[in-house]
Amino acid sequence: MRIATPLIFLTIAVTASSFAQSGRLDQVRNADQATASRRGPKVDSDHSLMSAASQHMTKAQRLMKSALPIYDGHRHRAIEINRIALKVLRAAYNYNPGSMKPLNIEHELAKIGSTDESAARRYSVAEIAASNEKLKKAAELLFSAKSSLGKVSASYGGHVLETAQLIDLSLRELDLALKSVR
Repeated sequence: MRIATPLIFLTIAVTASSFAQSGRLDQVRNADQATASRRGPKVDSDHSLMSAASQHMTKAQRLMKSALPIYDGHRHRAIEINRIALKVLRAAYNYNPGSMKPLNIEHELAKIGSTDESAARRYSVAEIAASNEKLKKAAELLFSAKSSLGKVSASYGGHVLETAQLIDLSLRELDLALKSVR
């Protein structure tokens, strides 16, 4: 399991650098500046979808935090990545093309450390099963949030796409967390 940790950090680093190098984000930012600067039914609908996604992500965050610390650091990384995703989603919600500041997601992802969550022996089988159910429910909520974001009509400076990519990273960590206790 300790060999997999550097591989996970490498995956996060590669994904983070792809955010910076992705020409898609620049294209998306330019393409929807005019759309995001106007208020109208589409923008109101988009804000409703982003608000629903935020609620699902916040509920998922609470569930992940309430799960047991037994997942070789994957739970912790999923929590931190979701925290960053919520920050990016707030930037999308408040998007104003004229005053866009970079969020420096790569730096945020690089700051995520690992924790020792290998204390599974202290917990009963029933406690571990209940904790696993919390992580599964959190994953369902994150899938639902991503589905809501997929219906947003504009990208809001690329923030919607970045949020969806961060949700994918968080889901990957949850999957690794669940596999680490089998």
